[in-house]
Amino acid sequence: MQLTREVLRNAFIDKLKERNLKIQFEKNSSYILTNGDDRNRIIAVKLIYQGMFNKEGPGNHNGNVVNGIGHFLFTFPKWKDKFDFFVFAFLNIKDRAIEFVIVPNEDLRSRFLHQNRIFTGGKKSKLTLWLMADRRVFETTGLSMEEEYYFLSSGSGGRMADGGEMDYTGFLNSWDILNTSLK
Repeated sequence: MQLTREVLRNAFIDKLKERNLKIQFEKNSSYILTNGDDRNRIIAVKLIYQGMFNKEGPGNHNGNVVNGIGHFLFTFPKWKDKFDFFVFAFLNIKDRAIEFVIVPNEDLRSRFLHQNRIFTGGKKSKLTLWLMADRRVFETTGLSMEEEYYFLSSGSGGRMADGGEMDYTGFLNSWDILNTSLK
């Protein structure tokens, strides 16, 4: 399977159908969703596709097993309430499955604001996510080899990144959050 925007988009739409979520509007990877016929409750979702994987680019250098790497380049909307959720789609290389990291706008915006990574003037924000062998997801944007070792190597008490701002595990395939938001 060659990974294309169309493949990622179709996988996203299939997941929505599985959860009885209906697309009321779609344009430029932006979606307005409802749960069935109740059009009074809607959510706005922005689907962001994995960029091209550069084999020479960032990756594991310390023996950590990584099952997928998603590189994303996107623009935060000027209005903080334009989207309710950002959905990042990337390939799990081991299982050849599409993974989705579904992050509420306020959580993503808070993490990026804390790191001073929301830009104006057309500059895009970057996000790199690693899917580890134990199904944990961590943000590794701009991580050095030393930081990778320090934060992501699993020791006797887990990883330094567990439960922190780098940890996106709770958002991995969290489709229920969309349904819950529509109730």
